[in-house]
Amino acid sequence: MLSHPSAPEKMNCYPRPLGPPSRPTEDLVQLRILETLLEEKQLLIDLNGAVEALTSALLAVIRREDRRP
Repeated sequence: MLSHPSAPEKMNCYPRPLGPPSRPTEDLVQLRILETLLEEKQLLIDLNGAVEALTSALLAVIRREDRRP
């Protein structure tokens, strides 16, 4: 079907912003940086959990010592 010359054209949608194409090496570097940041975040979460457990244990010992006659 032919479109009318004054009909608006369909807009093209692009998955990424227009600009120079990224090189595959840059994509791999960015992916590795993201993976490293996610690993670091998980390590920090684990460390925080360990600190909370040690704090709870220390507070329990202090309370027990305070209750002794």
